[in-house]
Amino acid sequence: MIGKLNTDILYLIEALKVEGYWSLKHMEGAIQNKDLALLRYIERILKDLNIRSKKRILVKIRDNDFRKISIINENEKEIRFWWEKSPLSNKQKIVFNLPFKLKQKIILTNNNTETIVSIYVKNNEIIVSGNNINGWAYLDIRFHNIKFIRFLESVADKKNLSINFNTIRDKEDITAIFGAIVDAEANIAHYRLFRRISIRMKSEKYLEDIKKMLSLLDVNSKIYKFRNKPLNCDFFRLDVEGWEDFNKLIVAGMNFKHSRKKAKMNEIMKSYKRNQISRNSALRFYLNLINNNRGLTAWELSNKISKSRNVINHYLNKLIEKGLISRVRKKGVNEITYLYYPNNSRKHSPHLTFHKD
Repeated sequence: MIGKLNTDILYLIEALKVEGYWSLKHMEGAIQNKDLALLRYIERILKDLNIRSKKRILVKIRDNDFRKISIINENEKEIRFWWEKSPLSNKQKIVFNLPFKLKQKIILTNNNTETIVSIYVKNNEIIVSGNNINGWAYLDIRFHNIKFIRFLESVADKKNLSINFNTIRDKEDITAIFGAIVDAEANIAHYRLFRRISIRMKSEKYLEDIKKMLSLLDVNSKIYKFRNKPLNCDFFRLDVEGWEDFNKLIVAGMNFKHSRKKAKMNEIMKSYKRNQISRNSALRFYLNLINNNRGLTAWELSNKISKSRNVINHYLNKLIEKGLISRVRKKGVNEITYLYYPNNSRKHSPHLTFHKD
């Protein structure tokens, strides 16, 4: 059933860790998500592994004035439900399961008031619709394969979230793992020139692992701590920002399966690319600029990359302070002019004199 670890299996493992669960005790694994395109991909992986799966619909409805509640289906059979609180907002909602159908209706009674609720599949989502109903639905995929669950236990720790770096062989493995995390948990925001992938979690350790993994692709990320007031506890957020780092992910082979996130990423990559270097990689960018253009003035360097001389001089001075480059006074001109060289290979004209800062 399980041969060598490939990108599909790594994706499935990480998606189950973040969005689903598995249990040896109950001999069951499951994953839920609102996006049907994502879960079709999960179904395909399970099928390729010869693992049978079943699917159902998980419905959640929120109301600030729930009192005496009952739910019946189209055959007037009572539907069992339970209460649940949001991990971020602490708001209460009722939750119940339905068989998977393209279209069905239920009757929800709240304090003797009946409401017909329609649940139907449209494109890549399941719609929950009814008068004054604030509801949404997930596709729930379950499997009962003890061999595969034991395999999951051997390669992943569900209770203590972490990245198993022993399973990573190349950049394709990294993009598969990160893609699963983004598809399952992240938010992708795009507004004009603002672009960001955000992952919010309680586990700072897991986000630190993700940051370390992204650094293997030379992708910059930052982790922030914030207070969740409704739950009165700390949460952490990892952000990847900017077209430059997004492009590194795409070049490495990133391909999201979540339909909306994939569309959002395509929108970002087709959007206007600012002539901007991310702060985290700026010094490396300007050092490479000097390495590839030795012996040029600040004015000549600014023309090469269409940046102002103030910006160029700012980073040239930073590189000089760190001892990575040196400048040489150019003679034969009225104003003081410097040429810039990397310190690892300072070759300059005999007509120039080295200026010590």
